[in-house]
Amino acid sequence: LQTEQRALMNQRNSLQQAESALGQGGSVLQSARDAILSAGNPALSRSDRASLAAAVRGMREQLLSIANQGDANGVPLFGGLGSIGAPFVASASGVQFAGAAGQMTPSQSNVPYAMDGQNLWMSVPGGNGVFTTSAAAGNTGSAWADPGQVEDPSLLTGHDYEITFTRSGTTTSFSVQDTTTGSTVLPSQPYVPGQALRFDGLAVSAKGTPANGDRLQIAPSTRGDLFGVLERAANAIETGAPSLAGDIARATTELDAGMDRLLAGRSLAGAWLNRADTMESIQL
Repeated sequence: LQTEQRALMNQRNSLQQAESALGQGGSVLQSARDAILSAGNPALSRSDRASLAAAVRGMREQLLSIANQGDANGVPLFGGLGSIGAPFVASASGVQFAGAAGQMTPSQSNVPYAMDGQNLWMSVPGGNGVFTTSAAAGNTGSAWADPGQVEDPSLLTGHDYEITFTRSGTTTSFSVQDTTTGSTVLPSQPYVPGQALRFDGLAVSAKGTPANGDRLQIAPSTRGDLFGVLERAANAIETGAPSLAGDIARATTELDAGMDRLLAGRSLAGAWLNRADTMESIQL
């Protein structure tokens, strides 16, 4: 019984630190979100944007430090099913999870001492969670698309699409191609900035002033990590690409989803702490 009590005390302490770390992570993400939104101010100079990008990268490093926190014995708080070192490893290609993905389950006398870092920090849905929108590399105009939304799930195909703009004098039109099948989904249509484009169960709003031949791309959502979201946002802010507004919209949407995951993890840790209190009262 004394052994179980000591183990439970250590598990509770680790969970308390994990719950606190998730709260810290949420605060950092909120600060990063505010900084990213402020980068959309057209009055900012190149130097101003560079400063904001540096601030966002600093918050990324702070977030990485939080995710790699260990308990009093040095055991990673977010190592999942096991990690002998820091579970999140940064490299030139981004941050990788070096722990063991998965989550221990509580028993009649124990609660988990570590949380699944892969699920909490590395599984952020891209874009709106169903598809992503982005400006094609090489665009010279300022066209961008909002994150979009699903209007009819039954019509979704999971395909890749491309919106191509054509300028003739003062007139701009667009067409939509399904690049997975090579078919035309919408033939040439007049372009009205901000007007929703609806096809195959989804809707996106294209905005800005496209140049002739500019393209917007739509692809199925994939899972990414919070560190990558911040790095991409910092790069977009620093370069000041014409599609910066779209990059900001995507980044804030993904950060919102990431903050929701951290909040859910914090709630789960709180529930386990309550369970630990009940176990302790039974043991006593």
